[in-house]
Amino acid sequence: IVDLCVQSTGLSTDVCLKTIVLFDEGCTVPFIARYRVAATGGLSDREVAVLHRAWGKACSVVQARQQALNRLQAEGNDSQANKNAVLSATSKDEIADIVKQLCGKKAASLASQAQDVTGVCEAVEAIMQLPFPSQGSNSALHDPKAIAVLRNQNVVNGRKIRDWAVICMAEHVITNIKFKDEMYTRHHDHCHLKTSFGKQAQDSGISSNATSKGQQEKAGSKRKRDSQNSRQFSALIKFGDRRWFVKHIKGYIALAVLRGVKADVLKASIEIESERLRDDVVFTALRTWRDACKHGLVRDMLKEACIGRAVKSIEGYLQRRIMRSIKNQALEEAIKAFGVNLRHLFMAKPLSSSAVVLGFDPGFAHGCKVAVVDTIMQLKQHFTVYPHPPQRKRQDAINQLVKAVQRHGVSHIVVGNGTACRESIPLIEEVCSQTQAKFCVASEAGISAWSVSQSAQEEFPDIAATNRSAVMLARRVRDPLGELLRTEPSCLSVGMYQKDVPSKQLEEAAVMEAQICLHAVGVDVNSAGVHIIKQISGNLCTGITPSVAKEIIKFRAEHGPFKNRIALKKVKGLGPKIFDQCSGFLMVFDSPEILDATRVHPNDYKFAKDLCQRIGVNLKGVIDQSDHRGIAKLKRHVESGQLNANDEAICKLVIMGQRDPRDTLIEPKFNQKLTRIDQIRSGD
Repeated sequence: IVDLCVQSTGLSTDVCLKTIVLFDEGCTVPFIARYRVAATGGLSDREVAVLHRAWGKACSVVQARQQALNRLQAEGNDSQANKNAVLSATSKDEIADIVKQLCGKKAASLASQAQDVTGVCEAVEAIMQLPFPSQGSNSALHDPKAIAVLRNQNVVNGRKIRDWAVICMAEHVITNIKFKDEMYTRHHDHCHLKTSFGKQAQDSGISSNATSKGQQEKAGSKRKRDSQNSRQFSALIKFGDRRWFVKHIKGYIALAVLRGVKADVLKASIEIESERLRDDVVFTALRTWRDACKHGLVRDMLKEACIGRAVKSIEGYLQRRIMRSIKNQALEEAIKAFGVNLRHLFMAKPLSSSAVVLGFDPGFAHGCKVAVVDTIMQLKQHFTVYPHPPQRKRQDAINQLVKAVQRHGVSHIVVGNGTACRESIPLIEEVCSQTQAKFCVASEAGISAWSVSQSAQEEFPDIAATNRSAVMLARRVRDPLGELLRTEPSCLSVGMYQKDVPSKQLEEAAVMEAQICLHAVGVDVNSAGVHIIKQISGNLCTGITPSVAKEIIKFRAEHGPFKNRIALKKVKGLGPKIFDQCSGFLMVFDSPEILDATRVHPNDYKFAKDLCQRIGVNLKGVIDQSDHRGIAKLKRHVESGQLNANDEAICKLVIMGQRDPRDTLIEPKFNQKLTRIDQIRSGD
């Protein structure tokens, strides 16, 4: 497992081993990254998360290996060479290929029929598995009886015994895993991904001979009349009748081609240089079995086996494996892009906590939904206005909006970027001109999905789903991280071909980014909802489960706000292990213990206090960021190199105090003059 993790992540064996031990002990990813710096060698939270994912994959590979070995043993095919092939496989796909190749042979195959010919397989095995001699003549290498079988011209089951021997030799080459891996390594970078047009494209008038821009546009217009998917079709046909080097192909190109194949717009294949592959297979086979090929008859028959059956089989194997590697690599790129984009959304700087926000979800026939959210994120008012056709009640809408802004002291108006957005901006500009409010345009991605979810219905049972969208729109600007966590990751539209990425992998990436961002920011245990608290150290090892999160909310409702972190131990289901893993990420800002409002773990309070006292620093001033001299003094102490890795990490957490890492980011700009993308200029 450790070797697989080292190979996958590129980290040192020592770091992987120590971190995996912590995983086995039930430690969570954030806990390890923040409080076990000495063991990880200073890995970041994302690096620990990547190692955790690699550890999970390695465990599944080891399990798949054992299952494959058990099946080989059950079928009597557990030779040492086959065992070594299974044990050297580094992915479940490779193991599946080996099992498919070695187990469950079809009775009708020529290789299976050759095994029934008396003496042929035994003779080939005796010759192809010759050891390298330290000395002796060539004649001593070959069993005369085996050579006699190869020379036999008698006909059995419609073929000469010699021909059956050639088939057995070809099968011997095909089933040699090491041989096929070598072919894959040599030819992977020299292959091309080639596309042509599928049935859907051909039905629309496109063929490989009609790839000019004018012909494609003509076919696209025909497709537009015939189908509602014309936009996707027009985008996909651009990738038709093309060739790319496999080693240079971009992830987005591969995903587009795969989507086109799935839609039957494109056909894709791996193009391998046949002559190069044939010569390489023959050369490598003669080198691999060079001892057996010292006999001229064996050499000639092995060449015949390679050129006849082995090359064709290996070419198909390489095409399947290379296509799978292209797909897997493209998916990895897509998931990585999704995570990076999601991270920027999660860590967007929220508006001031004193901001009162009005959410404006524009629309035409069904009106524009409006919701006002106060400083504590509570809904104060909601209504619908109809400024656009067919009602055209523009002035009435302006009057209602101005009245709501003045009544609740709205400081910011957020307009959704969906239908009727641009038509609504002049309306909002007029409202802002009559008040002191500012406005901006925000993404509506995922809001509709949340508005009909179970959690939305429980929170706002008396409000229609269409009106709930305006509530989230307002909240999303006030607390981007908290509100985005309510939304399904696949609905956020921040990834690359994310609809083609397996939902499980997408969800895992979203959970990882959400938890990393939440642990970096910290959570106020006295104000956070279930959807936030359950993310604390959850799903990445032993942490707060959804049921425990509900118990925390229940305890808070029955007994009032938590007075300190120690009070968390009274929550049902939150035992010592979970408390140890999550307490450093749950903050209590009104606690008499000032360190409860920081990221310092309760187990490290004594060290933090003793350190500040020893070097003469006011702990309270450092925590609330008012003692700049004390902060500078602690930084110099860290840079002096007198602390070990764990103590240095604790000292940095004390220096961070109650500061939100998002405070250094740029606050959202509310530009009333910026209404189109072409108005953006460099430096804005």
